[in-house]
Amino acid sequence: MELTKEVLTEIVKSLRSNARAGVEKRGQPRVGMRLKIHMLRRPFLDKPICIWVRDVSAGGIGALCDQTFEPKENIKLVFADADADPVPCTVTYCRRVGASQFQIGLKFDAEADAVFA
Repeated sequence: MELTKEVLTEIVKSLRSNARAGVEKRGQPRVGMRLKIHMLRRPFLDKPICIWVRDVSAGGIGALCDQTFEPKENIKLVFADADADPVPCTVTYCRRVGASQFQIGLKFDAEADAVFA
């Protein structure tokens, strides 16, 4: 199953509207999931890369991928719903977690805030 922009928008809106209660170690709570999404990176904008979303927070996404990325690299999330505009993100980290698997953190860029408003 693939993540749609509509579902991501609802999750982010919900996370941003709920006040934190109790002691929370993370700056932004996360919702765990296992859904596919595609992303584009330069210079290969015509070749979407499939990633697996692990969790979503109000500020970004944690995912698994078979490619390595550099911190501060700009990418765009591409959704299953064809009419949805891509969401710009910045890679915050990339760690090897297996022979050919990497855990990546993606922060929603400022332009993405308008998408989730």
